[in-house]
Amino acid sequence: NRGFSEAIQLDLARDSGVFPPFGAYDNTPCKKITISQCYFGPSEKSGPWGRAIGSHSSTIGVWHEDITIINNIFEGCTHQGVRTYSWRNVIISNNTFLHCGGAIGVYPPSLSKPQDTLDENGNQTNSSQPCEQFVISNNTVSGGQTYSPAISISGQAQRGFITHASVTGNAILN
Repeated sequence: NRGFSEAIQLDLARDSGVFPPFGAYDNTPCKKITISQCYFGPSEKSGPWGRAIGSHSSTIGVWHEDITIINNIFEGCTHQGVRTYSWRNVIISNNTFLHCGGAIGVYPPSLSKPQDTLDENGNQTNSSQPCEQFVISNNTVSGGQTYSPAISISGQAQRGFITHASVTGNAILN
């Protein structure tokens, strides 16, 4: 019943507020992840996901990186099919988004979430961080867009730049 929950959550081992107890909370990010040929949509028993793939937290100086999301189908997500948050070196390509609230969102750490602007030692930086190297290509987006634009790339003040982003060959229908 949480519209912001993901089928696959790529997130930090930061604290119990991000993940329940799994082991040491040491800010370990997700690296070298490929998600391919999956279907994210409603089942016979449950409605659609809020988001299919995404993150909720960040630590300044740490990124989720080398993430490839290719050849998937996203159907009916109420928020975005893919929400990157403090990611870099990302490929999102050849996916189909059907009637999702938005298809793809690219964001650096938000200044409005002070817990996300702490460094690895727990010091408040009052700063975001740059996120770079995004390839968003050859995706098809049909319908939806009630939550955000089909493809949204938004930076932040205080170093929250999105750099080296290539958005090519995407089809946005209806």
